[in-house]
Amino acid sequence: MNNKEIAEQIKSSMSSGRYQHTMGVVETAVKLAELYGAEREKARIAALLHDIAREFGSDRIRQLCQQSGIAADEVEKAVPDLLHGKLAAHIAAKNYGVRDGEILDAIRFHTTGRRKMTVLDKIIFIADMIEPGRDFP
Repeated sequence: MNNKEIAEQIKSSMSSGRYQHTMGVVETAVKLAELYGAEREKARIAALLHDIAREFGSDRIRQLCQQSGIAADEVEKAVPDLLHGKLAAHIAAKNYGVRDGEILDAIRFHTTGRRKMTVLDKIIFIADMIEPGRDFP
């Protein structure tokens, strides 16, 4: 599936606000990839798919993670919305054919971060926070 097909498919599965946010993350991630020497296409794909599970709601996220064998730590059990990155990585692999581990990890850890983050992990993490549509301080 190419980027245009992914963008069309996610547009139909997200609210307009979430889609606008996602496209802002894509734009920001590509710019950051250029600045920091990461692969632009990996950044674009990870950014496109980073929030595909974000609007599912806590109960559905919890249920889908359990069905998919995605483990939750104590913090994620208390705040199930944090699991949307892990679930999004699972969906990216299963439904969108993403096989690149670096892309899947960037999606998986875009909210929580992790030790020894790769450049791509950091790009998606930061792009999610600073995309132009964000309105928090």
